[in-house]
Amino acid sequence: MRKLFIIFVCFFLTKHLNAQNKKDEIIISASKLSSNKPTGLNLITITKEDLLMYADDSLPKILSRVPGIQLKSLYGNGFGNGDTLDMRSFGDAAPSNTLILLNGQRLSNIDNSFVDFTTFSLENIERIEILKGNSSTVLYGGNSTGGSINIITNKFPIDIDSATIKQSVGHYGKQHSYLSVNKTFKEKSFHIDSNFFKDDGYRENSEFNSKNISFQLNGLIKENLAYHFNIGVDTKDNGLPGALSSSTWLTDPRSTTTPQDFNTSDGIKLFIGTIYEINSNLEVESDFGYKFNHTNAFYFSSYGASYNSSIDTKNHVFTFNPRIKFSNRFLNYKLNSMIGFDGRYTYYDSERANLDGKKNFAIYKFNDFNTGLYANTDLDLNNSQKVGFGIRLQGNWLKATDSVDTSAGTPNKGADNESSLTYEPQLAFHLGFEQKIENYGVFFARLGKSFRYPNVDERLAFKGYGVSTTMQLNSQRSFDFEFGHNYKNSFLEFNTAFYYMLLRGEIYYRSKEYVNLNLAASKRFGSETSINIKLSDSLYINNSFTAQIAKLREGPNKGHEIPGNANFSSNSEIRYKFSNELSLFLNVYYEGRKRRINTLNNFQVKQKAYHHMNLGLKGKALEFDYSITANNLLNKKIYNYSVAADSGTYGTYNVYPLPEFNLMMKISKTF
Repeated sequence: MRKLFIIFVCFFLTKHLNAQNKKDEIIISASKLSSNKPTGLNLITITKEDLLMYADDSLPKILSRVPGIQLKSLYGNGFGNGDTLDMRSFGDAAPSNTLILLNGQRLSNIDNSFVDFTTFSLENIERIEILKGNSSTVLYGGNSTGGSINIITNKFPIDIDSATIKQSVGHYGKQHSYLSVNKTFKEKSFHIDSNFFKDDGYRENSEFNSKNISFQLNGLIKENLAYHFNIGVDTKDNGLPGALSSSTWLTDPRSTTTPQDFNTSDGIKLFIGTIYEINSNLEVESDFGYKFNHTNAFYFSSYGASYNSSIDTKNHVFTFNPRIKFSNRFLNYKLNSMIGFDGRYTYYDSERANLDGKKNFAIYKFNDFNTGLYANTDLDLNNSQKVGFGIRLQGNWLKATDSVDTSAGTPNKGADNESSLTYEPQLAFHLGFEQKIENYGVFFARLGKSFRYPNVDERLAFKGYGVSTTMQLNSQRSFDFEFGHNYKNSFLEFNTAFYYMLLRGEIYYRSKEYVNLNLAASKRFGSETSINIKLSDSLYINNSFTAQIAKLREGPNKGHEIPGNANFSSNSEIRYKFSNELSLFLNVYYEGRKRRINTLNNFQVKQKAYHHMNLGLKGKALEFDYSITANNLLNKKIYNYSVAADSGTYGTYNVYPLPEFNLMMKISKTF
């Protein structure tokens, strides 16, 4: 297959080498008053052009090219299914420390479940705004200690009619069918897109099928009042192949240890919002959201039917987020300010049962109500200096019940935690400074404080049949400092940042005892650098590099590394444009050694460093867009997630293998 791929590449290169080169200017989409970038905080914007530049990458893969963001893939079955993004090295707790949003609305869940990236269509994304570190908590609330990723679709009427079809196929039975339609009217437009994914899986029992469809309506009630409405539904079935021992991975990496385990999910998302521009200095935005997800997971035990289990979970989330953004002058200084309110109610209902016909052995119900009041002000001291300050006051009201069966089929009311899990206030703040120096770019610095409440799964952990849990965990608090430098001219773009983070009560899962606990005081520090070089109108080189360390600074394991953190990672890429209709890119990703999950005392050998190479071709012929991508070009046996034990046999561990060499091909057309 690799030889066929090389022949294919050579054929198209020969065909297009004589095509005329044209300068292709990329304009970064910039917000006006609605910009959500506090002063001193490094905002990274990925534009629509950036997203569509690559041949056929999933959204998580594109985001993992940003320094400071690591991708974790358990099954490697493509399209972003089951992938998680980890900002600033939180390992298994990444989903609760990296906040994912859609148009400012939270998609991250109240439990440990992943955000489903297969529900996003790259063609419908206007831009993505990435904020790193504690300061994003001021704007978006808890669960953003590492940072936030805000996926933004177009909220205003589209001025052209179009339709796009796309078909992708690849190794291991991969298929992706996509259809979208844009239709415009006088003062409104609607957009419909649908996705169908199918993958037989690299490993046994890792197949998945997914379908989703979304409808978006944008319009103008009058010239200065816009509205947007978005509704989407999705359904997915997914096999769960489990981990392999290190010896099995070497001899049979495509096998499974859990040939029958699987989960299913169905969901719906509804968002309604308005943007009212009263004048050029005053804007009012309001968003309402509803999200429902129903998940069933099934686990079969080799010890017999009485140990089999199923988890049936329903999750309802209601949100309301009004905010005012305004610009004025104070003592001849220009102020840009935002004041907002967040309201979120979540109802969580999870029933746990055996698969042998017995009744539920546990029922967990959570009523979670979060409210937050926040404000942020940026002050222009002069044409080259800015300062900013933001603050958030957050309250969490939580009522939880834990009903268990002490014997088969005999319901018994367990712990009612209403009295012990009531109200917990938290504070977050941001203080930033920026200095622009002519011909030398912008220097920035900031201080930030964040928090996060324990999620449902962290409170519950795993308990034996008939055993209640107190659900007691402290909230996590963090304080960080960051400074850096941004520089850009016509051929060079350079961005670097250094950070230092101090945490109290960091929440960590210890699988040996099946419990979550608050760690002793911990710290994180590192640097994140990206450089983009335009050598000519045709040749581009970029590199992102991350160096980071996460350690305990108190307690019996003081000085030990926190598992799941790669100290070094790098993403390098060369992109060559033969013409406006043909481009080629070569990507090399490197991830350094890291402590395996569950080795808090650092007893086990570190996970080895690895690298892989991808080659992609993107072009246009006969009015069709096409691409072909070779992933893991060198056909290496790799994994990026492994689990070991604090004690036991040294050098024994389990891994989640990723695919070896594989091809993906795509063809699309826009009418």
